[in-house]
Amino acid sequence: MRNKQHLVKEIVQLCAIKGSCKYFLASERSMFEVENATQVQQNLSVINRSLSDLYKELNEVENRKAESLKLVGRKDYQLSLNAVMLFNADRRFTLRE
Repeated sequence: MRNKQHLVKEIVQLCAIKGSCKYFLASERSMFEVENATQVQQNLSVINRSLSDLYKELNEVENRKAESLKLVGRKDYQLSLNAVMLFNADRRFTLRE
């Protein structure tokens, strides 16, 4: 599984390529170079699918990270709750105001 930094780097690179493809298709040159324009349009559709997959993968990575943070927070809360309960149950310690 790729990490977040690699995914973001790949997304940025594909977005730059996508921008250059759109720039070519919007230019007058694409009207005269029909074969190149057709090939660029096909490449653009592949890039769009790849970007969609990368964004889904990035979303999954973010969700997994959020779930792990929730679990860590829950474990910390349980540990602190257990510590308080053990402290209160121990007769050697008393709370003084």
